[in-house]
Amino acid sequence: MGEVYTLPSEIARLIRSYRRRHKLVCPVCGQEFEGETGRKYCSRRCANRAASRGYRQRNLEKIRARQRERYHRLKASPTTGPGQAGPENGPPSDRP
Repeated sequence: MGEVYTLPSEIARLIRSYRRRHKLVCPVCGQEFEGETGRKYCSRRCANRAASRGYRQRNLEKIRARQRERYHRLKASPTTGPGQAGPENGPPSDRP
C-alpha cells in the first residue's frame, strides 16, 4: 500500500507531481521555461503585458477617441493648453 495523505496541501502536491511538464517559449519575452499543460506565459508579468496589448488592439478606436477628446478639452481650456502647465501644477506665483 502507498502512503496515506490527509492534508489538502499533501494531496495537491501529489496531484501536481503527476502533471506533465513541457519546455515552452514565452510569446511575449521569448524566454524558455518549463511549464505545465495549459500554461502559455513564463510569468504573471508577461501574461499582464499580453492582456494589455490585446485590449489595446481590440479597443484601438475607443482609446484614440478618448485621447482626442482629452486633447480638445485641454486645448479649449483657457488656463491650460497642450504642453502648458496649469495653475495647480505650474511654478509658484510671485503674487500673493
